[in-house]
Amino acid sequence: LASEHLEASCDIGRPTSELRAAFQTVDFGDLPEVWWYVPEECRQDITVQESRRLFAKEGRRESRRDFERRVDLFVAWLSQRQEKVIAIFAHADFFNCFLHRYFGEKEARYNDYWMKNCEVLQLELPEPLLPMAERVPSLPAAALADTEEKVQVHTPTPSRASHALEALRQDIAQQRPELTPTELRTLA
Repeated sequence: LASEHLEASCDIGRPTSELRAAFQTVDFGDLPEVWWYVPEECRQDITVQESRRLFAKEGRRESRRDFERRVDLFVAWLSQRQEKVIAIFAHADFFNCFLHRYFGEKEARYNDYWMKNCEVLQLELPEPLLPMAERVPSLPAAALADTEEKVQVHTPTPSRASHALEALRQDIAQQRPELTPTELRTLA
Protein backbone atom coordinates (compact mmCIF):
# COMPACT_ATOMS: atom_id res chain seq x y z
CA LEU A 1 0.00 0.00 0.00
CA ALA A 2 2.89 2.41 0.65
CA SER A 3 4.50 2.04 -2.77
CA GLU A 4 5.21 5.00 -5.05
CA HIS A 5 2.58 6.72 -7.18
CA LEU A 6 3.03 5.10 -10.61
CA GLU A 7 3.62 8.05 -12.90
CA ALA A 8 7.04 7.37 -14.45
CA SER A 9 9.09 4.31 -15.42
CA CYS A 10 11.25 4.73 -12.30
CA ASP A 11 8.12 4.02 -10.22
CA ILE A 12 7.97 0.41 -11.44
CA GLY A 13 9.67 -1.72 -8.84
CA ARG A 14 11.87 -4.76 -9.00
CA PRO A 15 10.10 -8.10 -8.79
CA THR A 16 10.10 -9.69 -5.35
CA SER A 17 12.20 -12.61 -6.62
CA GLU A 18 14.97 -10.15 -7.61
CA LEU A 19 14.70 -8.35 -4.27
CA ARG A 20 14.96 -11.61 -2.34
CA ALA A 21 18.09 -12.58 -4.31
CA ALA A 22 19.71 -9.16 -3.82
CA PHE A 23 18.77 -8.72 -0.14
CA GLN A 24 18.86 -12.19 1.35
CA THR A 25 18.73 -11.00 4.97
CA VAL A 26 15.44 -9.13 4.46
CA ASP A 27 12.15 -10.95 4.97
CA PHE A 28 9.77 -9.90 2.18
CA GLY A 29 6.96 -11.97 3.69
CA ASP A 30 4.08 -12.46 1.27
CA LEU A 31 4.93 -9.50 -0.97
CA PRO A 32 3.61 -10.41 -4.43
CA GLU A 33 5.97 -10.63 -7.40
CA VAL A 34 4.32 -7.51 -8.90
CA TRP A 35 3.81 -5.23 -5.89
CA TRP A 36 3.58 -1.85 -7.65
CA TYR A 37 0.42 -0.32 -9.08
CA VAL A 38 -1.42 -2.28 -11.75
CA PRO A 39 -4.94 -1.29 -12.88
CA GLU A 40 -7.60 -3.25 -10.99
CA GLU A 41 -8.95 -4.93 -14.11
CA CYS A 42 -5.46 -6.24 -15.01
CA ARG A 43 -4.33 -7.60 -11.62
CA GLN A 44 -5.44 -11.21 -11.96
CA ASP A 45 -2.48 -13.35 -13.06
CA ILE A 46 -0.36 -10.24 -13.77
CA THR A 47 3.26 -10.85 -14.71
CA VAL A 48 6.21 -8.49 -14.46
CA GLN A 49 6.44 -8.33 -18.26
CA GLU A 50 2.73 -7.58 -18.67
CA SER A 51 2.79 -4.83 -16.02
CA ARG A 52 5.71 -3.18 -17.82
CA ARG A 53 3.92 -3.49 -21.17
CA LEU A 54 0.80 -1.85 -19.73
CA PHE A 55 2.93 1.08 -18.66
CA ALA A 56 5.17 1.40 -21.74
CA LYS A 57 2.79 0.49 -24.57
CA GLU A 58 -0.64 1.44 -23.22
CA GLY A 59 0.40 4.36 -21.03
CA ARG A 60 -1.38 2.95 -17.99
CA ARG A 61 -0.65 5.17 -14.99
CA GLU A 62 -2.14 5.29 -11.52
CA SER A 63 -4.84 7.97 -11.43
CA ARG A 64 -4.75 10.52 -8.63
CA ARG A 65 -8.05 9.13 -7.34
CA ASP A 66 -6.66 5.57 -7.20
CA PHE A 67 -3.49 6.82 -5.55
CA GLU A 68 -5.37 8.78 -2.87
CA ARG A 69 -7.61 5.78 -2.25
CA ARG A 70 -4.50 3.61 -1.72
CA VAL A 71 -3.13 6.16 0.77
CA ASP A 72 -6.47 6.01 2.59
CA LEU A 73 -6.35 2.20 2.62
CA PHE A 74 -2.86 2.40 4.09
CA VAL A 75 -4.08 4.74 6.85
CA ALA A 76 -7.01 2.40 7.56
CA TRP A 77 -4.55 -0.50 7.89
CA LEU A 78 -2.18 1.61 9.99
CA SER A 79 -4.95 2.69 12.37
CA GLN A 80 -5.66 -0.97 13.16
CA ARG A 81 -2.09 -1.72 14.25
CA GLN A 82 -1.48 -2.41 17.94
CA GLU A 83 2.12 -1.19 17.93
CA LYS A 84 2.86 2.21 19.46
CA VAL A 85 5.91 3.01 17.27
CA ILE A 86 5.92 2.15 13.56
CA ALA A 87 8.54 3.05 10.97
CA ILE A 88 7.21 3.70 7.47
CA PHE A 89 9.49 3.71 4.45
CA ALA A 90 8.03 5.16 1.26
CA HIS A 91 8.63 7.57 -1.59
CA ALA A 92 8.13 11.33 -1.81
CA ASP A 93 4.78 11.28 -3.63
CA PHE A 94 3.31 8.84 -1.13
CA PHE A 95 4.41 10.90 1.87
CA ASN A 96 3.33 14.16 0.23
CA CYS A 97 -0.20 12.81 -0.23
CA PHE A 98 -0.27 11.12 3.19
CA LEU A 99 0.88 14.27 4.99
CA HIS A 100 -1.50 16.51 3.09
CA ARG A 101 -4.55 14.31 3.61
CA TYR A 102 -4.00 13.43 7.26
CA PHE A 103 -1.90 16.23 8.77
CA GLY A 104 -2.44 19.27 6.52
CA GLU A 105 -5.46 20.58 8.43
CA LYS A 106 -3.60 20.46 11.74
CA GLU A 107 -0.24 21.76 10.43
CA ALA A 108 -0.29 23.96 7.32
CA ARG A 109 3.30 23.06 6.45
CA TYR A 110 2.11 19.56 5.52
CA ASN A 111 -0.30 20.81 2.83
CA ASP A 112 2.48 20.57 0.24
CA TYR A 113 5.41 19.04 2.11
CA TRP A 114 8.08 17.20 0.12
CA MET A 115 10.36 15.14 2.31
CA LYS A 116 14.06 15.23 1.54
CA ASN A 117 15.84 12.00 0.61
CA CYS A 118 16.16 9.84 3.76
CA GLU A 119 14.40 12.48 5.87
CA VAL A 120 12.85 11.23 9.10
CA LEU A 121 9.61 12.66 10.48
CA GLN A 122 8.08 11.70 13.78
CA LEU A 123 4.30 11.93 13.71
CA GLU A 124 1.45 10.90 15.93
CA LEU A 125 -1.72 9.70 14.31
CA PRO A 126 -4.80 11.37 15.70
CA GLU A 127 -6.81 9.11 17.97
CA PRO A 128 -9.34 8.06 17.06
CA LEU A 129 -8.56 8.29 13.38
CA LEU A 130 -11.60 9.83 11.72
CA PRO A 131 -13.37 7.71 9.11
CA MET A 132 -12.17 8.43 5.59
CA ALA A 133 -15.49 9.87 4.43
CA GLU A 134 -15.36 12.47 7.22
CA ARG A 135 -11.72 13.38 6.59
CA VAL A 136 -11.78 13.20 2.82
CA PRO A 137 -15.02 14.60 1.37
CA SER A 138 -13.90 13.75 -2.19
CA LEU A 139 -13.99 10.03 -1.42
CA PRO A 140 -17.46 8.70 -2.36
CA ALA A 141 -19.36 6.66 0.21
CA ALA A 142 -19.38 3.67 -2.18
CA ALA A 143 -15.59 3.68 -2.26
CA LEU A 144 -15.53 3.74 1.53
CA ALA A 145 -17.97 0.82 1.75
CA ASP A 146 -15.90 -1.53 -0.38
CA THR A 147 -12.69 -0.33 1.30
CA GLU A 148 -13.67 -2.18 4.47
CA GLU A 149 -13.95 -5.42 2.54
CA LYS A 150 -10.57 -5.04 0.82
CA VAL A 151 -8.47 -4.07 3.86
CA GLN A 152 -7.07 -7.25 5.30
CA VAL A 153 -5.19 -6.86 8.52
CA HIS A 154 -2.14 -9.05 8.36
CA THR A 155 0.24 -9.28 11.30
CA PRO A 156 3.53 -10.52 9.92
CA THR A 157 6.19 -11.97 12.13
CA PRO A 158 8.96 -9.43 12.77
CA SER A 159 11.39 -9.42 9.87
CA ARG A 160 15.12 -9.81 10.12
CA ALA A 161 15.38 -6.14 9.22
CA SER A 162 13.23 -5.13 12.22
CA HIS A 163 15.35 -7.37 14.47
CA ALA A 164 18.51 -5.76 13.07
CA LEU A 165 17.08 -2.27 13.63
CA GLU A 166 16.22 -3.14 17.22
CA ALA A 167 19.71 -4.56 17.80
CA LEU A 168 21.21 -1.35 16.38
CA ARG A 169 18.98 0.73 18.64
CA GLN A 170 20.08 -1.28 21.69
CA ASP A 171 23.75 -0.92 20.76
CA ILE A 172 23.41 2.85 20.42
CA ALA A 173 21.48 3.05 23.71
CA GLN A 174 24.28 1.21 25.51
CA GLN A 175 26.97 3.45 24.02
CA ARG A 176 25.01 6.67 24.51
CA PRO A 177 22.69 6.31 27.53
CA GLU A 178 22.08 10.09 27.62
CA LEU A 179 19.94 9.95 24.45
CA THR A 180 16.19 10.42 24.69
CA PRO A 181 13.97 7.83 22.98
CA THR A 182 13.30 10.29 20.14
CA GLU A 183 17.02 10.92 19.61
CA LEU A 184 17.63 7.18 19.72
CA ARG A 185 14.96 6.51 17.07
CA THR A 186 16.45 9.23 14.87
CA LEU A 187 19.96 7.78 15.09
CA ALA A 188 18.86 4.19 14.55
